[in-house]
Amino acid sequence: MAARLCRLRRPLTAAFSSAAAAGAGQAPPAEPLTERRQAGGVRTIVLKNPRRRNALSLPMLQSLRRDLLHDVKSRELRVIVIAGTAAPAGRAGG
Repeated sequence: MAARLCRLRRPLTAAFSSAAAAGAGQAPPAEPLTERRQAGGVRTIVLKNPRRRNALSLPMLQSLRRDLLHDVKSRELRVIVIAGTAAPAGRAGG
């Protein structure tokens, strides 16, 4: 299957609501929900909540937003890759 690239219709900074980013009084999680690494123009953002199968909860989206927008105007940044940690294996039937 060929990967498709799409162009954002609005700037990345406008893609997330600032009201949602405010957090609505939620406490930050005990450990970070995402991890950001960058080398050679490639930023990799790893979702790190395998117990919840990396569900896109509001805290996860806020953490993802911070990592996406971090130094987004850098000329060195060429691509952003979003990956997830492996979810724990389960058994069928309980």
